[in-house]
Amino acid sequence: MTALGFKEKWIAAAVVKRWLEFDSEKLEAAPVNHATKDFLKIGFASSGAPFVNFNNDLLSLSDYYGYDHPGNRYLVLGTDGGGNPICFDTDNNDIIVLLDHEQAFELMGTMNKNISELAECLLLYRGFISKVQAENGEDAFLDGDITDEQIASLKEGLLNVNANIFTESDFWRNEVEYVRG
Repeated sequence: MTALGFKEKWIAAAVVKRWLEFDSEKLEAAPVNHATKDFLKIGFASSGAPFVNFNNDLLSLSDYYGYDHPGNRYLVLGTDGGGNPICFDTDNNDIIVLLDHEQAFELMGTMNKNISELAECLLLYRGFISKVQAENGEDAFLDGDITDEQIASLKEGLLNVNANIFTESDFWRNEVEYVRG
């Protein structure tokens, strides 16, 4: 998925059309690879399902949380619904990981192998929620009124993004298990 394609699709279907822009000088100075920089030059969504929020600062854990954290391999892109940081692992080709903020920022697991894959998964998940609400009612997703067929469709979509997503991504595997109930 291209950054521009993501932006167009995200804004076209967004209820909240807030789009984050990155400071070009800070982005160029950030220790992320060129593919990540090129994607973020277009910006990124400010928030999305499943309960994730993003920022446009790309701060180290130490700078983001205001305390001394050994090493600067992680740059904070955002947080999940529990306040755990979603980060680029700059020592591992900018894979996107989730760290546990209550356990000294231990690695909870991988979200996606790159920013483009994350963008595709966010769009897919948002479409999944919209489909559940359209077919089962406005409160269906939050009430857990989700059919096996809808879950199968979500799984198929995620596998189309990355055939190994359920072995590579603890986050998306757990999310599918969560909606399954």
